[in-house]
Amino acid sequence: MLLASEDQQRILIYYAAIMRRFALLTGDTVALDQLLQPMFALARQRSDDERDAARENRALLMALGVAINGSSIRHLIGSEKAATIATHSRPYLVLRGRNDLVKHFIISAAITAAGGGGLADKIGVFKEVDDSRGGSGFSFADLLADRAGVSFAELALGDSARQLQNYMSTGAGEAGYMPGFTQLPEGLMELEFKARYEDLDSATYALVDEEIQRRINACAIHQADLPALTP
Repeated sequence: MLLASEDQQRILIYYAAIMRRFALLTGDTVALDQLLQPMFALARQRSDDERDAARENRALLMALGVAINGSSIRHLIGSEKAATIATHSRPYLVLRGRNDLVKHFIISAAITAAGGGGLADKIGVFKEVDDSRGGSGFSFADLLADRAGVSFAELALGDSARQLQNYMSTGAGEAGYMPGFTQLPEGLMELEFKARYEDLDSATYALVDEEIQRRINACAIHQADLPALTP
């Protein structure tokens, strides 16, 4: 990716902070909120205005995407800068009790930060369709986490950038940005998916898609009374 030097520097700062946080997080499982809360507190500290907040949030989400995916940060900031960062193994992070949902949420948010929500949505759906053809099966829970990550990133990059920093800095809890996935079908192989939903354009599929969006919209970060930034 071609990133301006100031963007590379921001990403470096957040990636280094994420690595330091990884070193401190212990236990068999660690809630994703234990990583996000201090990272957004740092982003809030570094933001002077709304424009700064969006830039800082974008850099943070991109750094999180690389760290959670286990990719090399050198692809974003170059080998020379990457060599200055001490790396640590990532802990077993969970979101709503599941590690796979962490990856769906964070990587979708990172893709949105880098290339837009439309791209992230298409990648998420494509992966689930591909899984139905021989992988773990089509999972609406995974799709929920994908969409929640996209919506989270769109807030982080928009007019609510500073408000989101403020909310996330409090460690308000995962329910504020990731809805529950109970009663959403999972593990659907291709034939079963077609028998139930026909295709992605069917009215039956649209009903589940609408329920996913309803759950996301009900999360605290999408409410009009999201707390304003305080000094």
